[in-house]
Amino acid sequence: ISDIGPILCLISHENGGYYEAGVAMGLVASSVNDQNDWSGWGFEIIDLDNDGLVDAVASGGQPIGGFSEGAIYPDLIWQGVEGPFAQFQDVTDDVEFGSDQDHYGLLTADLDGDGWWEVVQSGAPGPPLFWQNQCGSAAWVDIELVAPRPNWQAFGARVELTANGRTWTREVQNVHAMSQHSPRLHYGLGTSENVDSISIRWPDGRTTEAQNLPTHRVIQVLHPDLVE
Repeated sequence: ISDIGPILCLISHENGGYYEAGVAMGLVASSVNDQNDWSGWGFEIIDLDNDGLVDAVASGGQPIGGFSEGAIYPDLIWQGVEGPFAQFQDVTDDVEFGSDQDHYGLLTADLDGDGWWEVVQSGAPGPPLFWQNQCGSAAWVDIELVAPRPNWQAFGARVELTANGRTWTREVQNVHAMSQHSPRLHYGLGTSENVDSISIRWPDGRTTEAQNLPTHRVIQVLHPDLVE
């Protein structure tokens, strides 16, 4: 959850409740002296370097109505690191991502078809920013679901992908803060040579499964009602 102050991340507990773990996960702005002085808007969690660990990126901007004269709310980017649960480190300065302009909308998509997703941010005012992701050798797969109308992009579907002994779970979502990203599901797979299996639970409860699939490509899967 992005808001005034640090990113909040509510982790579900086995007793049915939630606890806030954003700071413990490393989702803090190391370039900001007081975390409560930062204001976040568009936010995305996605594997940008295809190492199998999700990364995070956020747009920073002046709160509506103003906050403090001349204050700067930098854009931020975190790299995922190994840990007992998803954990991150701020690499904004390392990759020269931070900006002193206000940005609100943010989306990620593979705009050049190389499997490495780009970041686009909208300003207010000002032109959008386009951050091109450099291609590498790590494996990846994008899953594109096609369902019957009216929900033909299968928003709400849940896909589990297993490769090299690990399982990743993604859900098809649509609108984020002031933006809408690609409905494709992206999986960074690191050194995996193939996908062992995918299991899809469609919004209507139907299921589709497939095994032994190649990497480095977009795999389109049709809803059972669309398969002849």
